[in-house]
Amino acid sequence: MKLLLVPSVAVLLAGAGFSAACAQPPADDFETHLEQERLDQSGTVITIIFDDSGSMKGERLHQAKEAFASWLPTVPEEHRLGLYALNGGALAKWRRNNRQEVVQAVDAIQANGGTPLAAVIEHLGKLVHERQKSLPYERHVLVVFTDGQDSTDAGTAGVLRW
Repeated sequence: MKLLLVPSVAVLLAGAGFSAACAQPPADDFETHLEQERLDQSGTVITIIFDDSGSMKGERLHQAKEAFASWLPTVPEEHRLGLYALNGGALAKWRRNNRQEVVQAVDAIQANGGTPLAAVIEHLGKLVHERQKSLPYERHVLVVFTDGQDSTDAGTAGVLRW
């Protein structure tokens, strides 16, 4: 066996006993591996923002949870999901195949507090921006289940800024 060095390139010359077929995985495994790599580096990430403010108590929270339950089956399985409550914070991290975790977290949401919608959207926007530095091919979508508008000084203008 000889090692031939070329500037910036190393080439390994093998004898007659070397089989090129041994160097590559079977075609099925290779295609599966490539598809998994594509999904890991791209795809759609949906951040679900759930309004858990005091104004959502009672029927409004029930309606929002029903709307979520109706919407979720329309989301393709390969999408990553994350869940964030306005007052409760991160309830489910961005991942694929976490629907059951997201559903359970939505079911457990209780209404209490204000509606800091602009601040939460700004916070999540910064997290998405940081994530895109290492995963620039992902598409990010925010879906908000709410009954109203931002209750902080930022108001509607703060929400629209993002």
